[in-house]
Amino acid sequence: MNKMVLLLGLLLVFGFQSSEGNTPPEVTNVLAAQQAHTGLVDITYDLNDIESDSLFITLLYSLDGGASFENECITVWGDVGSGVPTGPGRTATWDAATDVPDYQSEDFVIRVYADDSGGSAGSWIDDFTSFNEAQYMLFGTDENCAIWDQASQAFRLVYDQIWVGGRIVFDEMLPSTSFVASFDFKVAGTHNSDGLIFVWTLVPDSPIGIGGSLDWNVDAQGFGVEIDFYGGGNDPTYSDHVSLGRDGINNIEAWAYLPGGDYSLDDGNWHSLQVMNTSGNLVVFIDDVQALSHQILDYNMPEAYFRISATTGTFSGNVWIDNVNVSGSR
Repeated sequence: MNKMVLLLGLLLVFGFQSSEGNTPPEVTNVLAAQQAHTGLVDITYDLNDIESDSLFITLLYSLDGGASFENECITVWGDVGSGVPTGPGRTATWDAATDVPDYQSEDFVIRVYADDSGGSAGSWIDDFTSFNEAQYMLFGTDENCAIWDQASQAFRLVYDQIWVGGRIVFDEMLPSTSFVASFDFKVAGTHNSDGLIFVWTLVPDSPIGIGGSLDWNVDAQGFGVEIDFYGGGNDPTYSDHVSLGRDGINNIEAWAYLPGGDYSLDDGNWHSLQVMNTSGNLVVFIDDVQALSHQILDYNMPEAYFRISATTGTFSGNVWIDNVNVSGSR
C-alpha cells in the first residue's frame, strides 16, 4: 500500500525565464487535492501572459517544506509540458505514488513553473482536416500507404493488405530533451495488423520496413514506442504489448502487456497514445491509462525527427492516425 500525506496548503507559484523584453507569465489561484485513498494529486491553476504566449509548464515538488525544489513531477498529465495555452482553469494530475512510492511526509510542497522564453520552440500539430504535404516526408510500400484520407479527415498509414508499410515524418527536427507527444489511432480490417510505432530519431529516411519490423529498422538511430497488435501468446513476441526500443525493434529496453489485453485496440474504434519524456524519464499512456514507465539511461538527444509508422504482415488491417500533437524543449 502506498502511504502519502501531502501538505497541499503550501504551494509556491511564479512565472520565470522570459525572453528579453517579454513580460513574465503569471500563475495564480493554484489549488491541489489528493484523490481519496490514492496517490494521485489533482492540480488546478490560472495562467496569464500579456503576450498570450504558448507556455511551457513544469511541476516540481519539495520534500523539505519548500527549502529546495530539486525534484520534477515525472508521472504527470494534463496542462503540463509545452504548448499550454494561457487562461483560467488549467488542470493537471500528478501520480505522486509512482514518483515517490511509500513516502509519508507533511512537508510536501508543489511548485508550478511557467516559461515563455522559447525553450519549447518547435511543434508538430495536425488534425488532418486539410493536408500540407510539404511539411512531411512520406514513405510507403505502395501508393495506398502513407496517404491523407480526405473523406475521414485522418491520415492512413496502411490499408487492408498484407505485407505493406507506411510512415509519416515531420520534416523538421524538433527539441527532444523533454517532450509531450499524443495522437489518436484507429485499427480496423480483416484481422489485426502488426502494429504501429512512434519514433524520435536522427535518421528520418531509413528504408521502409514491413511486418514485424514495424518499420523500426536497425539503422534508425533513436527511440521508438511500439504498440503491437499481433495478439495471441504468453510472451511479448506473440502477445499484444507496448514497448520501448532503442536503435531498432530488436533492442527492447522495456515492455508491458496492453492494459486492455489482446485485441483490445484493433477494434475499429479510435484510441489515444500519449508519450511523455522528461530527460529520459519516459511514461506512456494508452487511452489515458498508464501502460509503461521507464528510465532511459544515458539519454542525450537534444533534437530529433519525429515519425509514426504502421505495418502489416501475414494479417492485414487499416491503420489511421489523427490529432497529432508533439512539442518539446531542449
